Amino acid sequence: MVFDHSYSIITRDSVFESLMLLFNIAVLTKRIKIGLLVACSLFRYPTLLAKMASIIDSISNGRLIFGIGLCWYGREFRRFRIKFPKYSERVKILEEALEITIKSWLQDEIYFKGKYFNVEGFINFLKPKQKPYPPILIGDSSMGILKITAKYGNMWNYVGPIDKLNEKFKQIQAIRGLLVTPYSV
Repeated sequence: MVFDHSYSIITRDSVFESLMLLFNIAVLTKRIKIGLLVACSLFRYPTLLAKMASIIDSISNGRLIFGIGLCWYGREFRRFRIKFPKYSERVKILEEALEITIKSWLQDEIYFKGKYFNVEGFINFLKPKQKPYPPILIGDSSMGILKITAKYGNMWNYVGPIDKLNEKFKQIQAIRGLLVTPYSV
């Protein structure tokens, strides 16, 4: 899994652009699963992210795990003079981004009018190799993210104390309204 930051948050060194790196890993490997842990939903417009993910999933012959999350590192936004929305707004942005991304994978032409994104006839003829689309991994463990994970996610990247993990799984199960056994953490 590749992280989606513009520089190392530990050393502050420059790093490769994550989707470009992931594309190259897809070309150079044949069997390993590949993905982002996790793509920041504010760094790329959802239609562009969906198209790039479709390309990577196709090039990799269906090995992409589509990781997406809220974007948590405010300093990175300030560094590029990008507005860093409040947490509650980032949750809503992520949900709209996921809805657009999934529609882009399932439909030939999409229209979407939301609070944060508007799409007028986006066409993505290159669909992901995996059907109906790549597994979606969602990162974070707040209640807002648990709701999004229950609605859209196949995988979940838990961040927090290990003794709270079972409780968070139960919250996801309750939100979904049925017994769920997550297959990946």
